[in-house]
Amino acid sequence: MRCLIVVALLTTRAVVGRRNRSIVPPWRNATWTPRCRCNVTTPPKQKPQSLWSRVFGGRKKAAPPRKPKYALELSGGLRTFLVTWPALSCALVERNGGRGNWWLGLEAPYDAAKQADVAAAARSVVRDWDHVNVYAESANATCAFYGAATCGSEQYRLKLHFAYQWEAVARCHAALERSPLFESIELVVRARPDVVLLRDLALDEAAATMARARAPALVPCVVGQKMYIDDFVVATKRAMAEYVKAEGAFDLVPGCCEKLVWFRLSPLGPAIQRVGHAIVDIPMIEKYVRDGRFVFKRHHGRCATATEMEWPRDVCPAMLLPRYSEANYRTLERCMH
Repeated sequence: MRCLIVVALLTTRAVVGRRNRSIVPPWRNATWTPRCRCNVTTPPKQKPQSLWSRVFGGRKKAAPPRKPKYALELSGGLRTFLVTWPALSCALVERNGGRGNWWLGLEAPYDAAKQADVAAAARSVVRDWDHVNVYAESANATCAFYGAATCGSEQYRLKLHFAYQWEAVARCHAALERSPLFESIELVVRARPDVVLLRDLALDEAAATMARARAPALVPCVVGQKMYIDDFVVATKRAMAEYVKAEGAFDLVPGCCEKLVWFRLSPLGPAIQRVGHAIVDIPMIEKYVRDGRFVFKRHHGRCATATEMEWPRDVCPAMLLPRYSEANYRTLERCMH
């Protein structure tokens, strides 16, 4: 009888083990699960007020004012923000003190004919952020922002592709400078809304790297000849004020935005160090959301080395992260068709 019980237990354990293993894609190694752990910072629980305090204590003490140390400026087209934000939130915001330690801003133009639902979903994601401006693209408004005389020619329509993006960069930083929280900010991170971090980024270590190099900014890499990657930067407030300048941005043709970043930051001597960032394009979202796989070519890997260009097997599927929303994924998926 005992033998039968032992055999039954072993058989059950083997079956359960096979079921559990089937959840993990076969190409993953055994260390993939810890990458999905996001240490979401929760506010400390308030001690309940005693009856004596409620009756005789008078008014509660006012909460101390927020003094965030970091600012995140997500600026540029919305793109895949709805599925990339969960990973960026974990690897950057939660890794560096959580929401209370951050000023968060989103400045994003969108195509009103195709992305109205995506814009509405994005607004719901960022409703508690410090600055939100998600707005329909307008050629006339953008030309007015840059002081351009006309937007009627084909030449101007080509220029608007990048002009829309850098207008958002400049406007988002202007919102931070107007904020009463600006004084406490020590470092500013600017990223495109479709950026993900493939590993945690500790900003205290980034600050130490900048201090050793006596650099006011950290850029992930140099691309081509005299060009800095244009979708991610860590900088002091002084360096960021140079980075976001709109002068000259309207005169660039698509593909020259990296050169603009070079012109802005190279005189300041930034530190160059990869941070493990990548971008997720619309065609990749299903693979990225379901199992963390996506086409990892040079364009998407951005500053990755040749070795890192292989399948990034430690990338967590977006669907396993705390801030993931299946409804938002479906909204973004509909824009593909």
